Formats: sequence, C-alpha cells, structure tokens
Amino acid sequence: SALQIVALDLKANIESQFEAIKDSFSQMGYSNVQVNYAKVTVDGKEFDGAEISAEIAGINYYSTLFCFKCGRYLANVTVGTMEKAKVNQILGYFTVS
Repeated sequence: SALQIVALDLKANIESQFEAIKDSFSQMGYSNVQVNYAKVTVDGKEFDGAEISAEIAGINYYSTLFCFKCGRYLANVTVGTMEKAKVNQILGYFTVS
C-alpha cells in the first residue's frame, strides 16, 4: 500500500535481499558471488542500492541496483555488464526526476 511504501526503509529492505540474491546467482551457475550495500549516484542524486559481482565460466559479471520511492510506487533499477567500468557509464544515461 502507499502507507507501506512511505514507511519502507530502503536500505534495510535491500540488505534483507542479499542472501536471496546470492542463492539466485548460485542456482544459475555463478560462483564467487558478492553482494554489498552501496550508495549509488544517478543523475547527481544518491540512492540506496547494492553492488553485485560474480563469475561464470571464467567470465566476470558486475551489477549495480538502486531503489527509490516515486509517489505510491517503489522503483528498482538493475544494470549489469561483463565490464565493471561500463556499469557507471550505463548509469550515466539515466535521468531521475
């Protein structure tokens, strides 16, 4: 509900998902899965988020997710790539109003 969104602690919500994220990646065949809380800067604004790194078949994978409240809704955005430097490049294309 809208009241639940207003009262939601985004950092605590994100951190509560870490084990599920690790399990999901492991079930897909990834190893060395790391999930860490991070402040993510997008369009000059700071958001609660997480950085994920993992490996599959000798290939590294990097992902950043961030969440924000937008009226009565909770938005979750995830960007993933095989090149760590590209994550910030891709996040640079976002505009948050």
